[in-house]
Amino acid sequence: MIKFFTVASLLLFSTLALAPSAPSDTTETEIVSPWTKSWILSLRGNQANYKDWSPGGVNSSAFVLSTRFKAKYTGSKFSNTVRADLRFGQVNQKEIGVEKTEDMILISNKIDYYLNKGTWTAFFETSFRTQFAKGFDFDDELISDFLSLGYFLVTTN
Repeated sequence: MIKFFTVASLLLFSTLALAPSAPSDTTETEIVSPWTKSWILSLRGNQANYKDWSPGGVNSSAFVLSTRFKAKYTGSKFSNTVRADLRFGQVNQKEIGVEKTEDMILISNKIDYYLNKGTWTAFFETSFRTQFAKGFDFDDELISDFLSLGYFLVTTN
């Protein structure tokens, strides 16, 4: 019964989104910021519990915690976008145990330079991607660890 209330509470409060508010009516004295920012925080969970269920099934519970932050500066000649995307999730199945389902750290920075009055764009982007937790194969052999798989990418056009 406690599991039911825990899962019900998680589902009730599963998504918290913090995004910029709607633009207000600006007067001539107000300064409009060249920055736009958004942040989304999400917690999702689920549970499956089978008792005396003739078709069968595996009791399980799972969660995924994720957050996405984005800040963008827009100027007349260029824009700069900074983004962080983090996700982590696990599932616990009765006979198998705990396994991770999602595991990602992604941080990127992109600079766009406007050419020909914004008709064309040249850009430069760097990004880094890795994981939070250790990874195991089906034989419980360690195959990855924090920062053991890390990608640093540079893209230009």
